[in-house]
Amino acid sequence: MLSSKYKTISIVFSVFLIIIISQLNHFMRQSNQISEYSNRMNSNLENSNISGIIHINNNWSDVKTAGICTGEGIESNPYIIKNMIIDGGGLASGILIENTEEHFIITNCYINNTGDDYHDAGIKLDNVENGQLINNTVQGKAFGIWLNRSDNNIILGNTLRNKRGLHVGYCFDNTIYLNNFIATQVNTFILLNVDKANKWSSPNKALYIYEGNTYKSYLGNYYALYQNSDNNNDGIGDTPYIKYGDPDLYVDYYPLIQSTENYEIIKFIKDSEADIPGYNLFLIIGILSIILIIINNKIRKS
Repeated sequence: MLSSKYKTISIVFSVFLIIIISQLNHFMRQSNQISEYSNRMNSNLENSNISGIIHINNNWSDVKTAGICTGEGIESNPYIIKNMIIDGGGLASGILIENTEEHFIITNCYINNTGDDYHDAGIKLDNVENGQLINNTVQGKAFGIWLNRSDNNIILGNTLRNKRGLHVGYCFDNTIYLNNFIATQVNTFILLNVDKANKWSSPNKALYIYEGNTYKSYLGNYYALYQNSDNNNDGIGDTPYIKYGDPDLYVDYYPLIQSTENYEIIKFIKDSEADIPGYNLFLIIGILSIILIIINNKIRKS
């Protein structure tokens, strides 16, 4: 009888152990993904190339031949422009991309000395789809990023230190989050209510650490000109950032109280994904270990 009990306990414990190992592997994969995300968001320009103004008017083959970008322009292998230091010469936009539906990524670029005309920007997209602007830094006299008649783009992790931050005009289905809009005059300029289809926060909730505590929420953008309270100290403003007083026109429901480097993203959580943070996993392991010790003591006594 004792042997049968012990076998049953061993089987149950083995099942728990398999579950734990599975969850631990899942957690390690998430940690690797987090590390890659962190590296991307905090990458530097040590290996950068210096370039003048880049202008692409659906002529990707030309810039690829010139060695400015890599890739094939498809979703699985987009064109990539990265690690560039671009001087606008005080005359125009640093990177201007027009009239393309090719998939592309501009990442880890530093653009400065752009023109001071109202329509100039560090990165300007005009009639563009399927672009991703990730982890770029822009300093200049006009706008940091300008979107016009451009849909289905991702604007993520950029820092805009300009007179004006982000311009969005006649655009749909763009996703804009975890950006630092550090502008001296206007953080964002939104043109007409056709912009209401754009999303101003992360597509999924994030598990993140802010000032030593762990929270779970969608995350928006940091606006230097946004000043509001954060009574629960989760790093998100208590009231949305609304432009022109029309929630249907532009609203960031999760504006960040501080710039993005103050938020440690553990992972993004899909609705279908079980939310088991690492510290909970180790807690489970500890509890199961204690249970096993108690069971073994009872078996020896019996």
